[in-house]
Amino acid sequence: MRPVRVLAALLLFALPAAADEVELVTGEVIRDCKIVAEGENYRIHKGPGSRLVNKVEVRKITYSDTPDDLYVKKAKELKDDDVAGHLKLAKWCRDMNLPARVTEEYGKVLAADPDHEEARAALGYQRHQGRWLTQDEINEAQGLVRHKGRWMTPEERDLDVVLEQLKETEKKYLSEVKKWIDQVASSSEEKRKEARESLAKLEDKYKVKYLVTGLRSSSPHLRLFSAEELRRIKDELLKTGDAGVLSAVKSLARMVIWDDSLDVRSASMKALGAIDHPKTADAFLPFLGEESTAARIRTEDCLSQFKSLRSVPPLIQLLERTTSTLAFIEQYEKQIAQIIKDSIVLKSGQKVMVPANVKISPTLFDPQSKRMLAEERDAVAAALRAISGQTFGADIPKWKAWYESAKK
Repeated sequence: MRPVRVLAALLLFALPAAADEVELVTGEVIRDCKIVAEGENYRIHKGPGSRLVNKVEVRKITYSDTPDDLYVKKAKELKDDDVAGHLKLAKWCRDMNLPARVTEEYGKVLAADPDHEEARAALGYQRHQGRWLTQDEINEAQGLVRHKGRWMTPEERDLDVVLEQLKETEKKYLSEVKKWIDQVASSSEEKRKEARESLAKLEDKYKVKYLVTGLRSSSPHLRLFSAEELRRIKDELLKTGDAGVLSAVKSLARMVIWDDSLDVRSASMKALGAIDHPKTADAFLPFLGEESTAARIRTEDCLSQFKSLRSVPPLIQLLERTTSTLAFIEQYEKQIAQIIKDSIVLKSGQKVMVPANVKISPTLFDPQSKRMLAEERDAVAAALRAISGQTFGADIPKWKAWYESAKK
């Protein structure tokens, strides 16, 4: 059915009065239309369109019977025991979209013939253990109960009620846990102590979510507490699933590398060791790209403890870079020393001859930076040794060959 026709059909059923014929003062007669009063006007609906005319333009309106008027007339013509007649009228009511009259007529059919199958089926009855019952009556006969708009066993209903009660209780419990965990971030030692004591009385399983969030707190007190508690209740954390555990592991790894508090770093490292997730090393790998040499060294030390073959390629790359950089520095300084071994040029521009018994070792690069580079080279080599069990030192080709063999 086209949208326009659908709209016209809807308007037909929505109209409060029906008109078969409208005669205008001009003599024009409009038949098979529907008319609706709109203030001083009539709106005349015919087909998909309509027109508005002033009431003074209308000479005569001849209304037809509404479908319900027709039903009343038809129903009066039938006797109570006329099963075929009431059945036919019920179908007519259905075609005319009169659902209440449909039910009424099928009811009259059943009054005359209680076992009439078509009428029973139309009214939603089914045969159950020799009786005609509705679906609701069948459900009740089977011992089911209606709960939340569904039929279920009494046991299922009771379980659902209990679960709802538990859900409400859990919501209140979680609110209590959050309140005390937030208080751990207080600058007052007295309040922090009160919070820790109160949390100790609550079940650990409700704390995990807020402790993981606490790892990202700006308060070092809460970060430290969260790391220590997650280490203690690691089994509850592991129950939350891989996504929840990895969220905690990534936060702890970041704290190990970057937290300002040494206590927090230490607690975070211990928590990671207790959790012992197989992807812990992956959480540290991004920190190998930090500009800070100290941060990279801390990362390499962590990779020595959380061993993973996935760490080897970036470690080899870093070892190659630090080794080549140190070699370049050493070679460059030697070359410069060779150039100035016989004489040096003072700031004034004066050239001074260097006695034969004097050796010059120019320091062209920051000693602290060179020392850190050497420490990083050793840290990378130590991490590779811990992961592989091999002792290739700074021999890059051997490390690469070993990795190609190991990954197979």
